[in-house]
Amino acid sequence: MLFRRKKSETDTAISRQGKSALGRGCALLFFLPFLLIGVGTMYALLIKPLMYVQAARNWVETPCQIVSSQLKEHRDNDGTTYSVEIVYTYEVSGERYESSRYDFIDGSSSARGANQAIVDRYPAGAEAVCFVDPNDPNEAVIDREFSWVFLALAIIPLAFTLVGGGGMLVACGVWQVGRRTPKTADWLPTQPQAKSGVQAELAPQAGPVVLRPSSSRWGSIIGVSFFALIWNGVTLAFLIKVAEGFEQGEPEWFLTLFLIPFVLIGLGSIGAIGYYFLALFNPRPTVTLSQPTVTLGGTMRMEWKFSGRTHAMQRLQIHLRGEESATYRRGTDTYTDTERFADMLLFDSVDPLDMASGVVELRVPDDSMHSFDGGNNRIEWKICIDGEIRRWPDVRETYPLVVLPHPVGQAALASVVN
Repeated sequence: MLFRRKKSETDTAISRQGKSALGRGCALLFFLPFLLIGVGTMYALLIKPLMYVQAARNWVETPCQIVSSQLKEHRDNDGTTYSVEIVYTYEVSGERYESSRYDFIDGSSSARGANQAIVDRYPAGAEAVCFVDPNDPNEAVIDREFSWVFLALAIIPLAFTLVGGGGMLVACGVWQVGRRTPKTADWLPTQPQAKSGVQAELAPQAGPVVLRPSSSRWGSIIGVSFFALIWNGVTLAFLIKVAEGFEQGEPEWFLTLFLIPFVLIGLGSIGAIGYYFLALFNPRPTVTLSQPTVTLGGTMRMEWKFSGRTHAMQRLQIHLRGEESATYRRGTDTYTDTERFADMLLFDSVDPLDMASGVVELRVPDDSMHSFDGGNNRIEWKICIDGEIRRWPDVRETYPLVVLPHPVGQAALASVVN
C-alpha cells in the first residue's frame, strides 16, 4: 500500500469550495453584530469619555455656583438606577453660562450611596470650581478626573468586541486557533500506479522533520485571559449590585451566596493567567524525528534539545502514548470518553546533561492500532515531554505523531501492479 498527500484546497470540487465560502460568509455575518455592538458601545462608554478627560486637562479652572443639586431615580423592568443632576453657573469674559455636566460618565448606575454623596457634597447655593473649555465656554465640567468606572463599564463591550473581532479573523483565516499539526487524514491510502517498469509513487517524504507542539504557550495564555475577561466581567456586574446592597444596609444574601462559586472560578482563572505566564519562561524543547511518519511495528529515531533554563528541571520523562476517544450524544448533551491504551516510557533521567539533549529509538507496538480520525471516533498517538521544576510550572509539551497501518507486502504490491 502506498500513500499520497491529501488533496490541497485547490484540488477540491467547486461545490465544496462554494460551501466553504458560504460557511465563511455565514460566520462573518454571525460575528459582525458582536463587533459592531462592542465597538459602538466601547466608543460611547470608554473611548469618548477618555478623549474628554484628556482634553479637559487644558480647560480653565473657573469659580461656579451650584443652582440645584438632586439625586434622580430611573425605574425600569431591570430595577432602579440613579444619576446626579447638578446645575451650576459660571462666568467667562463677563458673560454668564450654565451647565449641568458633573463628569464625563453618561447614564445612570445602581450606586445610590455614591451618587447621593456627590449630591451632598454640592448642595444648592454652594460655591464650587468647574473647568471650562477655552475654545467653547459652553463646555464645562466639575469632575474632570479619570475614573475606574470607565473600565468597569467597558468590560462587557470589550468582551463583545473580542468575540466579534476574533470570530471574524478566524472565519477569514487570518487568525488560526492553535497550530496545525499533521493528522491521519493527511495521508490517504491509494492504489499504486504503474509507471515505467514497476515503480510507484511514495508520498511520505524521507528525512528528518521538526515537530510542532499541539498547542502554543501564547495560545494558552491568550485563551485563559479571554475566558477570565468575560467571566470576571459578568461576575463583576453582579458583585457591584451586591456591594451596593451592603452599602445601603439591605444585603441580598441569596445573591451573595450564589456568587461565591462564580467568584472562586474567576479567581482561579486569574491564577491560571499567572501560571501560564510563568510557563512562558520554561525551557523549550525542539523535537526532531528521523522521518515524518511511522508504521505499526516500525521504529524511528527521536532527538530532542532544550533551550533556555534547562538547569531548572529536576527530572525529565518522555512518553509515547496512544489514546482512543469517542464522542456521543445523550439527549441534548454531548460527551467524550477518552481511554489511554498505550503508554511507553522512552526516557527518564535526573541528570542535567542527559536532560539537556539526547536521542532515543521510538518503536510502535506491532499489535496496536494506527492513527485514525473518524470525527466522533479518534485514535491519537503523541509524544509527551514532562519536565519537573520545583516551585514553578512544569514543562508540559505534547507532539502529535502519525502512525500508519501495516504496509502491503512486496508480493501483494507486485500482484496489484501487474
